[in-house]
Amino acid sequence: IHPDQVAVTNKTFTPSNEEVVWSKRVISEFERAEAEGVASIQVDGYFVDYPIVEKAQRIVDMANLLKELNSEHIKIYAGGGGNILNEEIKELHH
Repeated sequence: IHPDQVAVTNKTFTPSNEEVVWSKRVISEFERAEAEGVASIQVDGYFVDYPIVEKAQRIVDMANLLKELNSEHIKIYAGGGGNILNEEIKELHH
């Protein structure tokens, strides 16, 4: 990766605080449903089953580890993200 691309890459692939909060909610709601014998649910209109919960758990685990190590300034790579914008694509081409 070229140094000029680092900021855009971090922004694109780093889960936001909202994603961490949402991941915690997914885990909590899924655990409740699973205790009732249900293995797939919807959260905010999104289908949630085991692979989604596992991804959510990885996001939460990494965020917790970084906080525990006082390393919150380190960016998390492993599935956060969002959509890359046209202006960000232009930045990547520099």
